[in-house]
Amino acid sequence: SPSPSPSPSPSPSPSSVFNGRKIDPLVSLKEFLSDSSTKGFDKYIIPLLSTVSIEKGKYVSSIEVTNELCNPGGSLHGGAIATIIDITTTLAIIGTQHSDDDDDHHGFSAAGVSVELSTSFVSSAPRGSKVKIEAIVTKLGRTMAFTRCTLSSSSSASSSSS
Repeated sequence: SPSPSPSPSPSPSPSSVFNGRKIDPLVSLKEFLSDSSTKGFDKYIIPLLSTVSIEKGKYVSSIEVTNELCNPGGSLHGGAIATIIDITTTLAIIGTQHSDDDDDHHGFSAAGVSVELSTSFVSSAPRGSKVKIEAIVTKLGRTMAFTRCTLSSSSSASSSSS
């Protein structure tokens, strides 16, 4: 009987540039992004993200809905959702680095800016719930990336494309 073929050795992790610093998207993105130079809303959201998995063009994480992320009604605030989407889709884009033989994906060596963010809110995520976030790159061009991000908890689902 034929012997099983050896599995290919993993290729080295691609590196990217974010805020002028070189990073490995497969290692410690949360630590890199939560450094003291992070400004704006990111500095509140990033420390709360728990990375579940990182693949080429896909970033999966989770976050607990804390009091700080809630609207007056006690559920995840729409502004917090938009920030979560912006951060996690950026991480998915950073993770699109390509090998020389990959003609379908151009890869981005640095994070960019959001051009458009459209969100549909299906239901709420109440305080204390854990929300799963799945950010996926759906199309890469030479200067623009298109992404889809879904947030879901046992009691909610919210989706966005940017």
